[in-house]
Amino acid sequence: MLKEKLHGKHLILASGSPRRQHFFQELDLEFEIRLKE
Repeated sequence: MLKEKLHGKHLILASGSPRRQHFFQELDLEFEIRLKE
């Protein structure tokens, strides 16, 4: 259900958390990581 809701959305992760990245990779969703400088 979450995968269907997020499909086609541009996701931006503001965290370098490997757990969070893995979560979205497992859902097969595209995302980018933007860390605060």
